[in-house]
Amino acid sequence: MNAALLQIGEVAEAEASLRAALPGIRNALGSARTSLCYVALLMARQGRHWDAARLIGAVEGLRPPGAAILAPPNRTCQDDAVDIALAALGSEEFEQAKAQGRLLSEEEAVALAFSGAKIDRTQVAGWSR
Repeated sequence: MNAALLQIGEVAEAEASLRAALPGIRNALGSARTSLCYVALLMARQGRHWDAARLIGAVEGLRPPGAAILAPPNRTCQDDAVDIALAALGSEEFEQAKAQGRLLSEEEAVALAFSGAKIDRTQVAGWSR
């Protein structure tokens, strides 16, 4: 449902739905990592391109060794988020933001997406912009 809302441009409804769904997803699966690609697309569609790129990096960085990359529906969302953020930021800035995102914990990634928090890059080793 979240993907459908995002695809038809219902960004506010998608945000509300994702906010409500993530705690249940985390409880059921033990992690919301694979669902964060939908949040990355939401952020990209909201014009939060730098944050979307960081979340894309977080999805990659949070993948446990040996875990599947992403299921096809999640991959499609991630690819759409990449396309939007990359077009807005350019390759160099996109890769820099994505590298920073790989350093985020799942809790930091969710906070970045939904609390409106601007995570202070100086608090995470290796961050500079």
